[in-house]
Amino acid sequence: MAELEPLHLGLVVMSCMAFALATLWLAARMPGGRSGHHLPDGEDDDDLPGAPSYLFLAGRLVDATPAGWDLLSDTDPSDPDWARVHAVLRTRFPDVPRVYPTEMDETLDAMGDADLAQLRIVARDDIARVTLSSDHPPSAADEHRMQCARIDIQMLRLAVDLAPFPAWTCDADEKITWCNAAYRDMARDPARFRTLPDRPVLSTGLPLPEDEYPVAARVRHDSDGPGSANPTWYDVTIRRSGDEWIHYATDITPVVRAEIAQRNFVQTLTKTFAQLSTGLAIFDRNRQLALFNPALIDLTMMTTDFLSGRPGLSAFFDDLRDRQVMPEPKSYASWRDKVSELVNRATNDRFHETWTLSTGRTYRVTGRPHPDGAIAFLFEDISAEITLTRGFRHQIETMQAVVESLDEAVAIFTPTGNLSFANAAYRALWNIDPQAALDGTTATEATRQWQTLCAATPVWGELRDFVSAYGPRSEWFATVMRKTGAPLDCRFAPLPGGATLAGFRPAPADAMRKLVTAG
Repeated sequence: MAELEPLHLGLVVMSCMAFALATLWLAARMPGGRSGHHLPDGEDDDDLPGAPSYLFLAGRLVDATPAGWDLLSDTDPSDPDWARVHAVLRTRFPDVPRVYPTEMDETLDAMGDADLAQLRIVARDDIARVTLSSDHPPSAADEHRMQCARIDIQMLRLAVDLAPFPAWTCDADEKITWCNAAYRDMARDPARFRTLPDRPVLSTGLPLPEDEYPVAARVRHDSDGPGSANPTWYDVTIRRSGDEWIHYATDITPVVRAEIAQRNFVQTLTKTFAQLSTGLAIFDRNRQLALFNPALIDLTMMTTDFLSGRPGLSAFFDDLRDRQVMPEPKSYASWRDKVSELVNRATNDRFHETWTLSTGRTYRVTGRPHPDGAIAFLFEDISAEITLTRGFRHQIETMQAVVESLDEAVAIFTPTGNLSFANAAYRALWNIDPQAALDGTTATEATRQWQTLCAATPVWGELRDFVSAYGPRSEWFATVMRKTGAPLDCRFAPLPGGATLAGFRPAPADAMRKLVTAG
C-alpha cells in the first residue's frame, strides 16, 4: 500500500489539472467567455452578474450563476439537469427544447408581448450554454409595472393554491408539473410542494386533448384505499395550454350519491311494479313512455319491443285501439280529439273510465298526474269484479221479485232503524205511496203510520225497542186489531247484520174471536 501512494497522488494531481484545463477551454469556446465572444445583447458575462446562466457538458450541469441556482431551487433535484432547467424556463419561453440540444444557436423571445427578455441557447460539441438576459434595462415605469404584475401573480397563485377544488398541470408524458394545495391534500401529502407525484392521483384514462377543446370524465377516488366504502367522486376537466395540460377536478360526490339513491329507488319501484297485477304505463313530460311493468303486457297484449322503443302517448293508444283493447271510436278524427281530452283529464287527475271490450273483459283505466309533468295510466282487469257484481245484482233482483210477490206485507229496517225495503203488499196494507215508501222513513215514523190505522196497542212500542236493540234477539209474534175491525197477525224477526223484518198478514176468523174474547 505504501508503494502505491505516490502513484495515487500523482493521478489525483493530473485529474485536477485536466479538469482545470477543460474548464478554461470551455470558457474560451463559449459565447461571453474570455475569448471575446459576447452574449446576444452585446454584454459580457461580467456585465450581467445577476443574469441566470447555465453551463452543460454532455447533458450535465457543471456550472451556473447564483441567479441560475436560485431558479433551480423550486425543482426536483432528482430530475435530470436539463429537465430542471426546462421546467423553470418553459413557462416564459415555451420554445425551449424538451430534449438536451447537441447543435443549436438560437435566441428565443419571451412569450408575452411586453416581456423584453431573451433566452440565448448555444450548443456545440456536446457543450451547451443557456443565458437569460434583457435587451434593455427597465425604466422606473417598467419597474413599477413589473412590481404590480408580480403582486397580481402572487395573488393569483395564492387564489389558485387555496381553491377548494384540486387543480394541477402535467406535461405530454402526464408527469405532474404543478398542483395546488387541494390536490396535495387529496394526495395525502400536504407538505409536498417541490416533490410532486409522477402520475396524477385522479387519472381519467382519457388521452390528452390535442386541440383547445376540453375533455371531461368522472373519476372515483378511494381515499381509504381500493374498494373504499365511501369513495369520493370527481368530475375532471382537461384543457390544453401550450405544451401543458391543465386539470380541474370538481367534487361531485353528493351528485353521485343522489344518482345511486335514485337508481336504487327506481330499481325497488321496478321490482314492486313487476309484482303488481295492475298494468302501469308512465309517460314523461315529453309524452314518451318512460316506465311499464309486465302486467301491462299481459293485459294489453302489446309487444315488449314496441314498449321498449318508448312510443309516444298517441302511438301507445293507437296500438291499444288496433288491438281492440279499448272501445272502438266512431271515427278516427274524433278519436284523436278524445286522446287529447284524455291527456288533459289525466293531467288534472280526472280520468276514470271503464272499458268494456268485445272479448267480454272489462278494464278500469285511471290517469294520474306525476311530478315534472309526467302522466301515469293504470289498467285494472275488473272482469271478475263486474261478473260478481252482476251476479249479486241478479240475485238481489230475484229475491226482491220473490218478496214482492208474497201475500205477506214485508218491511225491513236497518240496524239504525231506517226502512230499507217494503214490498207491494206492505204498501197496499198501510196505504203507502210507492215513491215515498223508502224516502228516509224511520221505524218511529212507520209505527206512527200503523198506529193511525189500528187500535191502541203496546206492540208498536215493543217493535221500536226490538229494532234498536243490541245483542241476541229472537223472533216473536203479535196480533193487532185494525180500526176496520179486522185482526192483523204480526211477525217480527231478526236478520243478519242487525236488520229487522216486520211481516203482516190478515188473521184467520178464529183469531178474531180470540181477540174479542180477550178484550
